[in-house]
Amino acid sequence: MKPWLKAIIIVAVIAALTAGGIFLYAHFAGNHPVEVTKIGYRILSWMPNQSDIYGFVVSDDSQALIKEKDKTVVEVYVHEGDSVKIGDPLVRYDSTLDNLTLEEKLLEREKLYNTLQEDYAEYKRWARLEYERTVPTYTPSPSPTPRGKTNTAPRISIARDLTNPVSGSGTSVDPFRYSIADQERINAAFIALMLDLAKNNSRSFYALLTAPKSETMLVANPDETLSFRVKADDPDPLQPDFNSSKGGDGSKQKPFLFSYASDIDVPTTFLKRFADSALAKNETVFVTLLASGFRAEMEFQPDGGISFVVSIIEITPSPSPSPTPTPSPAPTDTPEPSETPYIPPYYGPGKAEREELARQAAQKIRAEEVQYRQLSLDIQKLLFNGADGIVFSTVEGTVSKSVDPSTVQDGETFLEVRGGTGLHVVSTLGEMDLINYPVGTEMTGFSYESGMDVQVRITDVGSMPVSTNYMNGGNPNSSGYLVTMEFLTDATPKVGEYIEFTYRPGAESETTYLFEAFIREIDGQDCIYLVKDDHLVKTPVTVGKRFDQYLELLDIKLSPEDYIAFPYDKNARDGAPVEYPSESATVIW
Repeated sequence: MKPWLKAIIIVAVIAALTAGGIFLYAHFAGNHPVEVTKIGYRILSWMPNQSDIYGFVVSDDSQALIKEKDKTVVEVYVHEGDSVKIGDPLVRYDSTLDNLTLEEKLLEREKLYNTLQEDYAEYKRWARLEYERTVPTYTPSPSPTPRGKTNTAPRISIARDLTNPVSGSGTSVDPFRYSIADQERINAAFIALMLDLAKNNSRSFYALLTAPKSETMLVANPDETLSFRVKADDPDPLQPDFNSSKGGDGSKQKPFLFSYASDIDVPTTFLKRFADSALAKNETVFVTLLASGFRAEMEFQPDGGISFVVSIIEITPSPSPSPTPTPSPAPTDTPEPSETPYIPPYYGPGKAEREELARQAAQKIRAEEVQYRQLSLDIQKLLFNGADGIVFSTVEGTVSKSVDPSTVQDGETFLEVRGGTGLHVVSTLGEMDLINYPVGTEMTGFSYESGMDVQVRITDVGSMPVSTNYMNGGNPNSSGYLVTMEFLTDATPKVGEYIEFTYRPGAESETTYLFEAFIREIDGQDCIYLVKDDHLVKTPVTVGKRFDQYLELLDIKLSPEDYIAFPYDKNARDGAPVEYPSESATVIW
């Protein structure tokens, strides 16, 4: 055999042996049996899909005062059984601290107002144009003089207007009433105050804004959503369309345009869509609802503020032709050309420097305007609560409870006025339980205070999350939603009572809970390795609620007889062979 041919054969044999060794190593190493164990008692397949929720009794036509740790009640004006009207004084708190806080806020706002005027001038100096300011152009009014303690309890009207005291209790039948001018802006601070009032009282508040040529009904809901309707002379009503824009890009120059008509509700979902868009873009979004007789122009601020103004569309009369102008007489003498005035050379900042100075001034103004609006909101809250410490009745009814505040604990009700209607229960429900509590669900609850069982029906489930609910499901990422329930029986608890409900949808809703150690995360997906046909199968799972150290499996049912890879080792993979434990093996947890 020739030497070169012998060398080729030797090289080929060595290559074949190497490839075969690599193949055998990969085959046996990759198919190393993986130890598995029976799930056994580490699975809870008997757990029903049950949840406990609780709520409190509230009323659209009631008012309850709760003892607060940082407030001292000086005088109570009413007794149990007394009849009261809207605006009657109920109690008086020590208002010394509130008055001082109000004075500080007013002084702080006035200083900030003066600073803003200087910054507006600074911006105009460099930008050569006026800044589009969002704060009032008037000087803030001086602070009111506190009325102090009085021995009698006179009737005092409730101040709930943008500028002047007016009537109303905030219900749909008797809304807060405001007199406004045509094209007066409903500012974000006022809307925020209404939303805060609805949230704190767990009910909707209504405000009727009446202008000479239009009126607007504003509704603030406890889940911090808003809706309104505009009523005005509309000679040729359009068909409202809140789903598709007729044009615009959302800027101030080209706002989004939507067709609209008089006396039609603007839904909360429509307003929330643009509020979320402003937050996501971190810029103001402008929207116009255009009717044939008026338009509603809205601004959605990135900090969550919403403001709007209603403008009447006036019909412009046809202009009459102007008379033919008479030519002016020609001058008799040609005037001498005037001498060109002397213009001194400019030594100030260049164009780029001026633009940067204007940008810095605008950035400072924007921050100060947000601070100004927050101060105005704080001042409105202090004025709404009463600078003299007096709390007035917001309903017309009977005092159902009036006890010495010193005899109750912090957080307990010491005075309650009931009008007798509108009682219902509000609660917060975790998002993982929403499927079990659709509108129309009937439940039985128990009041520990009165010792009675009550039957309720769910009438509304909020569409926006209001809190993170740690109690319902144990998942820190689970949001809570506001739930409203109506009573189905005549016997009802009092306002403020705690009601506990336990609801079990039924045996068909039983689910599987697996010990959390069996679940591992692979590439961002929760998985388990189940045994099927003596091999591991990578099985993605979706987890839900937590029960102690067990997690709910939402999309799979397991049996205590199933085998699973545990503990996981480097050989655990999809399709790997398994090694079952011996009957005498003992699992140590």
